Amino acid sequence: MKYYVCNTGSRSGIARYAEDFFKCVLEEKGYTPISPAALTPIFLSQCDSETRFFFELGAGQYAEKKALLLTLKNGFKASITLHDPPFVNFPYLQVKGRMLNKLSRGIDWYFNTFGLTRAVLKKCETIYVLSRRGEKLLHDRFGALNTKYIPHVVSSEKVSKKPLTGDEKNIMFFGFIGRGKGLDYALQIHSLIVRDYPEVEMHVVGEAADRSAKAYLECLRKRYKDNVHYHGYVPEERLDALFASVAHVFLPFYEYKYVRPTSGSVISALRRGKIVWTNPVNSVSELIEGGGNGVFFSNDPARDFGVFKGFIESPNLVADVSRRALMSVRGACDTNSYLCVE
Repeated sequence: MKYYVCNTGSRSGIARYAEDFFKCVLEEKGYTPISPAALTPIFLSQCDSETRFFFELGAGQYAEKKALLLTLKNGFKASITLHDPPFVNFPYLQVKGRMLNKLSRGIDWYFNTFGLTRAVLKKCETIYVLSRRGEKLLHDRFGALNTKYIPHVVSSEKVSKKPLTGDEKNIMFFGFIGRGKGLDYALQIHSLIVRDYPEVEMHVVGEAADRSAKAYLECLRKRYKDNVHYHGYVPEERLDALFASVAHVFLPFYEYKYVRPTSGSVISALRRGKIVWTNPVNSVSELIEGGGNGVFFSNDPARDFGVFKGFIESPNLVADVSRRALMSVRGACDTNSYLCVE
């Protein structure tokens, strides 16, 4: 028997990834989805020794980590996908309070969680990583491990069939909101755009990640109001309609100090044929080719406004970049990319 362990009922990007990964890859390999809460000692006692488990793990997946530790303790084979390499969770210990959280992260980074993370990774049968940079960071930190790179899965059913026509102008910021996501810069660029093109709307979609992010978002709300729509969290069933009203997705990420995630927000925009504006940080450069299937910010507001103006004045350019965006994700729809997954 094979079990796929992830809570798909949450709002996280990992939950959405897990839905697609199961449907596109693991279902045909004989896996059955199961909640981490269902992995109890009683459940495991009823499994035979050949039972295998597959886990999705990232910064906040503490229920999955708890279930993984129990599974390994009972001697079962387990493989994992790390969404925030090089860590299983970050921080490894789930704590409350901003200062305790920072202290716990410091222990992870400077003291390698006193060997706890390494011990877990060594016991895993296979560790799948969604970027080459993440894989390198994992090896640099923990040495030889049985790692395999796989692309971020994309369901072919979710890839848009038509590129943009070139008439679309509106902008979206999409994803969890925090200081490292660059929403302030996205809004700054939009404030320049609406001076010359007052019809261009800016849609901000996503929730603040923590208390500090809430204060940051509230400050931006007060400062940037002109044709800016703050939607908060938008359920998946309503998200497509909102995406249909925009052409550009602004994601001015900063380089993360500790982890190298693969951006689900970038993938979501590419598969819809949107023009992604971002920075070549973290693992973004493995998804976006500046001047090809997307645009890299210059971090000079006036210069970036000039590039945006070029898109408005050249509908053919919009359509061309949109086509390239769609082409760039179709390789992740090929099931041959996941033959290594067991």
